[in-house]
Amino acid sequence: MSQNNSQFLRGLLALTLSRYFVRGLSLIKGLVVARVLGPNLYGVMGLLAVFIGYSAYADLGIFGGLTKDVPVHLARKEEARAREAEGAGFSAVLLLTLVFAAVVTVALWGRTADMTRALPALAFAMVSQQVFKYCTVLLRARSRFSETALAWTVLQLLDMGLELALIFPLGLTGIFLGQGLAFLVAASFIIVRNGLFPRLHLNVRLSANLIAAGIPLVVSTLTFLLLQTVDRFLIVGFLDTTALGHYMIGVFCANLIYFIPESLGYVLFPNFRERLAELTKDQRPPVRYIELPTRILSYVLPPFTAAVFLGIPVIGLLLPAYVPGLASARILVMGTFFLSLVTSVTSFLIAADRHRQLMLIQAGAVVMDLVLNTVALKTGRGIEGVAMATAVSYVFYATASLWLSYRYLRFVDSQVPRRLFRLYTPYAYVLAVVLLVAGWSPPGGGTVLFDVIVREVVFLIALLPGVWLLQRTTGAVGEVAGMIRKAVKA
Repeated sequence: MSQNNSQFLRGLLALTLSRYFVRGLSLIKGLVVARVLGPNLYGVMGLLAVFIGYSAYADLGIFGGLTKDVPVHLARKEEARAREAEGAGFSAVLLLTLVFAAVVTVALWGRTADMTRALPALAFAMVSQQVFKYCTVLLRARSRFSETALAWTVLQLLDMGLELALIFPLGLTGIFLGQGLAFLVAASFIIVRNGLFPRLHLNVRLSANLIAAGIPLVVSTLTFLLLQTVDRFLIVGFLDTTALGHYMIGVFCANLIYFIPESLGYVLFPNFRERLAELTKDQRPPVRYIELPTRILSYVLPPFTAAVFLGIPVIGLLLPAYVPGLASARILVMGTFFLSLVTSVTSFLIAADRHRQLMLIQAGAVVMDLVLNTVALKTGRGIEGVAMATAVSYVFYATASLWLSYRYLRFVDSQVPRRLFRLYTPYAYVLAVVLLVAGWSPPGGGTVLFDVIVREVVFLIALLPGVWLLQRTTGAVGEVAGMIRKAVKA
């Protein structure tokens, strides 16, 4: 195995394992926060969290420009130009984020007493998040994935401790104050450890160039974020924050699934940029750039998605006030597979400068989501209808993105359905199995926890014929296992 492949696999494994470690901590923290706040305030928190998500892109593409340009400068041994771009970008991002935070604070001030009290802490968290993001962008551009993994672990440990310490005396405000402090302390740790001391100097020309390079990426990402959040805005508009609190349990569970492909995309994007920069204008990249990560995800994600699906009743056991959200959570979890499947595909398309076509697909999915969600809410189908509408829009988004990637790789249209069939077949098999297992009642009438454990075991047993068939027909199981072994040894 080449040194580059060893570094890639080692970085991907370290980042994925670290992010699942921190996700485990987030699971504990999330359950405590949901229980302490209750559905209404948890819904308010979910709404405000959307604005923190959007604030991550208040840079107007500067971070994207750095992600594109810094690896190129470093590959050409232009360290001085890389540091100049980083310093100018950092200064501009701080200014833009302060403006965004001020606008959000003014727009939301006075909506509710709890929301108003939390807004200063929300603004602080927005700015601190950008400082941390700046540090991880520089690590990512330098392919320091192990350091990135450490950064996320430190952040989550701090975030968990600070949020849990502050939620009891400060409630909703404590959540965002804890987040802001965690971002700031973790960023300071990265800066000192890696020598990434930012230089504050505002360079309008260079910042504008970075925005020009990164704005397609940020627009595409924001459109994607809108696809993930439009359902929350509509629930608040048609229903209330309590309904959103119930629905957020599904978002919480779905995020458990999204972490695997998110880590993969995080590692792949700078690698894609470097590899694509080596091609001539008329060359197309090898098919494996799309085929390998997507095929692996199509095998790995369905069983994990099904395991989360079967474990959802435990949430009701721990958080009885959120039982009305469990049905929508099951739908949203299974739909998230499609969103997760194409993470590497979208990273590839953006790296290959196919962001305009991708944005059209994203915009179409957002419109579909908006229309279907509105119809679901107006016809009284509640948050279950919203979850189903959102899942349908994810299916459209995934299928259209894959179709675009195959077209870019110059596959004829007649070849695409067969490739899509291969990717979706493992999911279809797992979905059939998990629905049968979920509808089966274990004998003896045990507790909720006992029933969940029995169903998980039965599901694994029922999965074995499919795993055997997959290995016999494609050798995929052995291939994935071999890659994991190589990553561990790398």
